[in-house]
Amino acid sequence: MSEIDQKREAWHLQSQDENTQKQVARVAEERIWALLVDNVNENLELSGDERLLDVGCGNAYLLSRLNINENRVYGVDFASNMVEEARKRLPAAHFNQGEACDISFSGPFQRVLSYSIFHYFPDIQYVGFVINRLIALTEPKGIILIGDLLDSQFEAQIKSNSDLNIEASLPIIHRYSQWLFVDLKRLASDLVKHPRVASAELIQQPSEFTLSWYRKDLKITLN
Repeated sequence: MSEIDQKREAWHLQSQDENTQKQVARVAEERIWALLVDNVNENLELSGDERLLDVGCGNAYLLSRLNINENRVYGVDFASNMVEEARKRLPAAHFNQGEACDISFSGPFQRVLSYSIFHYFPDIQYVGFVINRLIALTEPKGIILIGDLLDSQFEAQIKSNSDLNIEASLPIIHRYSQWLFVDLKRLASDLVKHPRVASAELIQQPSEFTLSWYRKDLKITLN
């Protein structure tokens, strides 16, 4: 089984958990989830009526709590079971199964969200391809928010603390050694050279988030 098939199968199994938060691998108390929702609403500058695309939407648990108009929401996830869960949660929204690099929905979108999926990508080239695709799907003056990017300056520290013997017993999506870390400053610097990008801002996550010390969000605003 290829690595991508292993990841897809792991998310299929994850989606079958009875705990909604465990399905998306983010178990936290309600105040932390509320803070996350507020943070995304603010950074995406959601008024409630934008045409919004969520890439890596999972079971739509986060998406359903945002300031959105359900009819104008589109979501993509590469695990079909997650898409089924999303459709149950937001029946008036539009969901498809697909890869982040091969989005079937047509733009333009006023807002694009992709939260906590980039560390599952295979390499930095894939990151660049996906970001360019998201930019192409976003209308002028639109906003793209990429959340939970892992900062490469902490990669050695994180991976050195992971026991590979323990990892071997875990689903591939939970193995630190398999996660992709990104040089975030370089990524932001490269993005502002894109002819359609007005700004690329790295945002520190709230300190209440347990993993905020090595994860950041990236807000891309288009010309």
